[in-house]
Amino acid sequence: MEDSAIDVKVDIPLAKSYKSALNELVRELGLEDNIRLNNILGMSDVVTTERKDVDEDLITQSLGNALNIALENIIHMRFIEGKELKRIY
Repeated sequence: MEDSAIDVKVDIPLAKSYKSALNELVRELGLEDNIRLNNILGMSDVVTTERKDVDEDLITQSLGNALNIALENIIHMRFIEGKELKRIY
């Protein structure tokens, strides 16, 4: 499995607080207890995402290397193509 560029964090203490508050509402308002995970996941900041830091120098170097290899291959291919065209004509 590939490592994601985004961290997902779950704030369990906050989720427990929300659950407690929802349970209190159920008791105080005489509602049917129908609290589900979706109710808590919809609350603010229970699940947060954060971009991971990336090594921009490593990315730049890797892209540069790949580009150089691709350009060398194109130049080599064009050289061979030119020789073949010269032979034909």
